[in-house]
Amino acid sequence: MRELKQNFLVLPNQLFQALKELKIKNIILYEAEEYFCKYKFNKKKLLLHRASMQNFAEELKDESKFAKIKYFGYQADLNEVLKDIKKLSLFDPPDKEIKKRIKQTAEQKGIELEFLESPNFLNSRSENRSYFADNDFFQHKYYIRQRKKLNILVDEDNKPVGGKWSFDAKNRKKFPQEITIPDPPEFANPFLAEAKKYVENHFPDNPGKLDNFIYPLNRTEAEKLLQDFIENKLEHFGYVCKYLWDEPVFIF
Repeated sequence: MRELKQNFLVLPNQLFQALKELKIKNIILYEAEEYFCKYKFNKKKLLLHRASMQNFAEELKDESKFAKIKYFGYQADLNEVLKDIKKLSLFDPPDKEIKKRIKQTAEQKGIELEFLESPNFLNSRSENRSYFADNDFFQHKYYIRQRKKLNILVDEDNKPVGGKWSFDAKNRKKFPQEITIPDPPEFANPFLAEAKKYVENHFPDNPGKLDNFIYPLNRTEAEKLLQDFIENKLEHFGYVCKYLWDEPVFIF
């Protein structure tokens, strides 16, 4: 039986499905200044964070198994976010600054802190640390190891399907003119309108524009985008993946 987590902190890049599978009493969603105003982020990035977090908060409310769900904007002081908390759990964030700030605040407030392994990565920190203790940071070697470990395009002898680990030479050809570039799928997310107003009100001078936003904002939309890629783009992706054009913006 899984241990009950009293309080669970969720950051903008931690909207994981795995969260819904945990036993949690109280969930705290926190925009955090590191993700909104550390730099003058592009407005579309801020729109993505705001809309996806609002969407995720609504999904959690629909789950109805959580006692309380709190939402804090980026302006909220972390001391206020963690007020009256004795125990706090969260997925281990890859961002050093926010992790340091959380640890310092928890220590000052006497909060018992628990970092869970993040589902955002194929390998754990300890696994990578152990591997690179005896290996250099040679990406190709690491790539081969991952292919074997995850059984991706390898045969029964752990040899690469097709006879080679890399086919980079084949993605340097001219773009085939006969290929029709498919349009990306469109999403009509109900949380976009509020998020656009939020970004324009709070970050009017940031670079970028809010129109033509085409990114998925929840798991369902992300799965739709993946399915579209598999059905309409994967066939040609290997040898056109490195092309960059100004028009159309999206190729494969």
